Amino acid sequence: VVEELLLAAVDTAIFRDDVVLAQTILQHLNMLGRSAQVAVAVIRLAVEGPLRGDTIEGTILDLYDKHLTGANILVDQHMGQLLVNSALNRGRMDIVAQLMTAAEVSQQHALLKSLGSQNRLG
Repeated sequence: VVEELLLAAVDTAIFRDDVVLAQTILQHLNMLGRSAQVAVAVIRLAVEGPLRGDTIEGTILDLYDKHLTGANILVDQHMGQLLVNSALNRGRMDIVAQLMTAAEVSQQHALLKSLGSQNRLG
């Protein structure tokens, strides 16, 4: 039930562009838990919603550092790739390593394949 409420709150915050609701969601994340789906939804707050900052990269990396460390963002290929690209662009290999650790083997494989096709592995 808590997860469904958080997901609904994120959708509402994005739809209404409600910064106060988005910040309230972030305040309650650690107390209410962080499933992979909720973590991906929180990243959406910065990409599609009211927490958009000057740069998407900086904003989503900050969100990850403060609220989502250890969450499996790679469950959503698009948001996962966005976070990985942001981390690589900012030299944050620690975040890439954390994402790989939290991910399932199939997600790790998909990420490595994607990075390889973009010549971003070395």
